Amino acid sequence: MVEYKTMVECGDEVEDKVTGFKGIAVAKHSYLQGCDRITIQPEIDSEGKMQEPMAFDEPQLAILKVQKIKR
Repeated sequence: MVEYKTMVECGDEVEDKVTGFKGIAVAKHSYLQGCDRITIQPEIDSEGKMQEPMAFDEPQLAILKVQKIKR
């Protein structure tokens, strides 16, 4: 079995390479089949409303800033 080392940490600012969705990594999920997903919380929109978080496979995320939000 190949073990994949996670690189994204909670608090990192990340962007999905496919959709351009970006925000702060707020949760990490590891599944039995070896898939690691990261939940991203985007910033508040221009109208001041909270946006829904979304989860993405970790390999398709780019880290924009390490520990933008400190734990």
